[in-house]
Amino acid sequence: MKALDEVQPRTIVKTANTPGDASSRFVITAPGSYYLTGNIVVTGASGVVNGIKILSDNVTLDLNGFTISSTNASAAGSGVLLAGAPGNSIAPNANVTILNGVIKGTTAYGVTGYTPGGFDKGVGLSGFGVVNGRISGLSVQGVGSAGISFSGGNVSNSSVNTSGGSGITAATVADSTANTISGTAIQAISASNVNGDTTGGGQAVVITGSQGVAAAGGDQRTPLTQLGGGTLTIGNPGSYYLTGNVTVSSGNAVAITVDNVTLDLNGFTVGSTSNPASGNAVDIGGGRTNLAISNGNIRSGSTVSGTTFTAGPGFVGGINWNSGAPSNVRVNGVTVVGVRDYPLDVGSDGSSVVQACTVRVCTNYGISAGSVSDSSALQCGTFSIQAQTIANCVGSLTSGSGNGMSSGGANLTTLQTNVTNVQSGVSVANAGIATLQQSLGARTALAGGTSVVVVSLPGSYYLTGNITVSSGNGITINASNVSLDLNGFTVSSTNASGSGNGISVPGVRNNIWIHGGTIVGTTSISTPTSFVYTGGGFIDGISATGASNVRVEEMAVSNLAGTGINCPGASVLVRHCTVFVTKNAGISATLGTVSNCTAESCGGSGIICNTAENCVASTNDNSSTWSGIFANHSAQNCAGTSSNTGYAGVVTKTAVGCDGYTLAGRYGLFCFTGMTCSGQTGSNGGGDYGIFAMDTLTNSRAISLGPPAYALHATIAVACTTSGGGQEIANRYNMP
Repeated sequence: MKALDEVQPRTIVKTANTPGDASSRFVITAPGSYYLTGNIVVTGASGVVNGIKILSDNVTLDLNGFTISSTNASAAGSGVLLAGAPGNSIAPNANVTILNGVIKGTTAYGVTGYTPGGFDKGVGLSGFGVVNGRISGLSVQGVGSAGISFSGGNVSNSSVNTSGGSGITAATVADSTANTISGTAIQAISASNVNGDTTGGGQAVVITGSQGVAAAGGDQRTPLTQLGGGTLTIGNPGSYYLTGNVTVSSGNAVAITVDNVTLDLNGFTVGSTSNPASGNAVDIGGGRTNLAISNGNIRSGSTVSGTTFTAGPGFVGGINWNSGAPSNVRVNGVTVVGVRDYPLDVGSDGSSVVQACTVRVCTNYGISAGSVSDSSALQCGTFSIQAQTIANCVGSLTSGSGNGMSSGGANLTTLQTNVTNVQSGVSVANAGIATLQQSLGARTALAGGTSVVVVSLPGSYYLTGNITVSSGNGITINASNVSLDLNGFTVSSTNASGSGNGISVPGVRNNIWIHGGTIVGTTSISTPTSFVYTGGGFIDGISATGASNVRVEEMAVSNLAGTGINCPGASVLVRHCTVFVTKNAGISATLGTVSNCTAESCGGSGIICNTAENCVASTNDNSSTWSGIFANHSAQNCAGTSSNTGYAGVVTKTAVGCDGYTLAGRYGLFCFTGMTCSGQTGSNGGGDYGIFAMDTLTNSRAISLGPPAYALHATIAVACTTSGGGQEIANRYNMP
């Protein structure tokens, strides 16, 4: 009978195959796929402080569910150390993947702070980062100075718990946590669905926006991402924004426990399934001051039929306080539906303001503030709106007795519609209600199911359930002037080879708005070295190839046999979307603007557009054709990667604060003019230029890691630096 290492086309990490050296228990010196068959323990004896050292490119290390641990009395070494290529310890490792296991030290946190022991780092680097690296399914516990140090690589589905220094440092971080961290919990170019907390005054999550270059004018706010369904607590003054929907099963969804906080709900929805209702969507505590909350939705399950109010599951309060009225609170652009008692209550102090908000269905006050303007509160119990000043507002009570507005001030300027709630079964003929419905934009529900949903008329539509099809489209829009809210639901396809589109907008259409949900197929990608796409599902996630004036927002699209978001027409805006694994382009908005989006693991260009802002994208193209980001006019604060032999990391006319990287393609960054950018070629014998600027390049850095590439080409270069490779510069200023 053959041994396991004879059956599997992989190599076991053991002394016979991967002998150690003076500092490491095991050393990997050749490309290949390696795996553990048991736990590894490092004691620190005789100076051996590392678990596994990797001295090669093109390595996959599967911990196979086992643990690498250290009992060293003082924190030293790494569980896995990426030490560059043989003879060049400062060079970054390329194409390294670490999977599925635990790295454990003995560092602990208590009342006296951190007590170091075991490993100093979970995953450590001796060089300048990694190229095309990936970590997934890794848990790091109890390390001295860094949990996962993986600059330039991607980390997903991983966790760090207890580090006397940093938590996770990488190019991208997804679906991961870093808790009980002394320094910065998570630092990345882009991050999604992450959560971190610090004990030593560091920042929970830091998004740099550009690899190696500080993002000029980048978002300096703190992202808030919910993991595990618990309350998001804001305990430090500052500016925060949601990165996704928030749902709790009981209590508060977001709790603000300090003054001087700005919270942008960022278009997302805060909801609760608590039954009976409990807590607040955004709890502003007691006596808080200087708060600003904007731009989002709060949803609960209370309803009204005729004049009968039925308390449903969800929240007791929307934006609400409990003890000690707040002051100087501003709420703008928030919609609240079905909250049992107090949808928007920011106190009656004259300094608190509510603007451009909508409330529907509650048993007590709809909106309570010092000043309320340009807002509506309908189907409320006691008052619709209570404030010192009310301007340009609409209100109604469930009893049907008047508009329910109450003003304690001298200036009541209401442009109001007197709304009468209609009893069940009574025809709506009142002109005031018709006017109100028009102003509110009544929406039409679309049920989920297993067959295509067709929209044939202009209007506003929303999903009430998931859609799963076995072939063809999930949703077809056969009209112009359509708003489609996926309402947090998913449109998916199980087709084996690729059929139809998640949302199809055939023909010439205009004025289409699609937002708020997920589209997923079954296409997958092979190992990071071969980039073969297999499977099916939908061809395109969203296909609107003949449409103009299209807006796509807050969509998560993945695993497509074609393009993720395909809207190449005029006046297109795609923002706050994520695309992952597409056989063709990630986002194609050739004449439009793409902002605050990510498109990763794409067979074609990651993002194709006219203007790109605050985006991260990559291509796996091996035909020297496609780029990470191709922005015909301009790109600002963007990071693009060509992971194979694609054309470039970033291609644009005007680049500001951008970072481009190519492993073996032509250019890291190609532009006509550029400022505060970086561009880099890989070490795999490919890449012509780190940065190729047709005209002027200012305050930028160009890097070449391997011959025969040039670091920089520019007609005029001002205050630029280069590393490796040659230079082709006609005129240079303020530089060697």
